[in-house]
Amino acid sequence: MTAKLFHPDDFSDLHRRAEEKFRAAEAKPEEPPPTAELKRLVHELQVHQIELEMQNEELHCTQSELEASRMRYITKPIDPENLVEALGAWAATASGSTPSKPA
Repeated sequence: MTAKLFHPDDFSDLHRRAEEKFRAAEAKPEEPPPTAELKRLVHELQVHQIELEMQNEELHCTQSELEASRMRYITKPIDPENLVEALGAWAATASGSTPSKPA
């Protein structure tokens, strides 16, 4: 079974047909939604926009924290004699617990 290769004309034909459908749908006069429905939709969109802005802020903060953490570990030399302790401290920090000292 061979895959069908698309020719650029296939896409222009698809675009032409989509334009025709759009014009046909646009030609039908639609009754505008009630004012209350419009207000509700605008409210939903505004709340959603604020949610996205808040998520974006959180992502930027997390990215900054990750970059700072990365720089700490890149620039911090590890003494080969204390490798196990350094890895334990890193694992504790990564898991959110307090590093413990070996007995």
